Amino acid sequence: MTTIGRILIGLDFSEPSRRAARWAARDLAPEAALRLVHVIDLPRPPTFLEGLYPPRERLLRLLRGDAERQIEEMARVLEADRPGRAVEVEIRDGRTHDELADAATGWSADLVVVGEHGQRPGIWRMLGSTAERLIRVCRVPVMVTRAATAGVPRFILVPIDESGQTESVLRWGLVLGRMHGARITVLHVLHPMLVTHVGLVSSTPKKESVQGQLERCARLWVEEMIARVGGDPDEVDVVIAYGESRYEILAALKRYEVDLVVMGSRGAGGVTRALLGSVATAVIRGSACPVLVVSDEPST
Repeated sequence: MTTIGRILIGLDFSEPSRRAARWAARDLAPEAALRLVHVIDLPRPPTFLEGLYPPRERLLRLLRGDAERQIEEMARVLEADRPGRAVEVEIRDGRTHDELADAATGWSADLVVVGEHGQRPGIWRMLGSTAERLIRVCRVPVMVTRAATAGVPRFILVPIDESGQTESVLRWGLVLGRMHGARITVLHVLHPMLVTHVGLVSSTPKKESVQGQLERCARLWVEEMIARVGGDPDEVDVVIAYGESRYEILAALKRYEVDLVVMGSRGAGGVTRALLGSVATAVIRGSACPVLVVSDEPST
């Protein structure tokens, strides 16, 4: 993959999701085909409301009519931003994360974009948001944006570790960097105890020298991984840090004024696909910029 051909945008009609749609259309990949998908996710009413709650089919008809009006309106806005390029629309009903994942696979999307939920304050502090559930089940990489997202990404941070997703993460980082002429920084975080453990058996007398050896080994590994996916190590900056991965990534976001993060959905510790890795969760919730999470089985 050398560019992004198809983007599926999950639209809940909140202002953040509308901003996410316009950002994806105008700044992220203006040449990509777009499909807007809205999911009517009806909660199961409690039994004591059976007499008051409208029948499901009637409620679906009412909500679908309103959704059709709003999604067509959003499509016209995006088409005005990109003259000559039609925007497809689709309305589904069911569980939002499952329906978006199914729609992305069925349409052969390269990427799914979803915005921060605009109706419930503090959603990013809650476990199991729609975006997190979507990442768990979606085979297509998912871009989670925030309300402040704007402009073409100029600085891309790509945190990697020794997981099975590393090559896919690097490919995505390189593709997006080349598309936008962005600066790419690849970050690898070493646990601080590694210095102590290596120092116990090393003949090198100084801690600084042991740390230097570890950093050189880590840097060589990162450069080898970049070359393995067809990249040039000279086109990226490599940063080796010590600490807990989630904290070092979040610190790097502020330090470098990052516009976009590209990372895997789980770390080298190896959790199942049913669980979103704690590092990815922390970065999604703590980042002020969009986060692209590459799944175990990416479409690229």
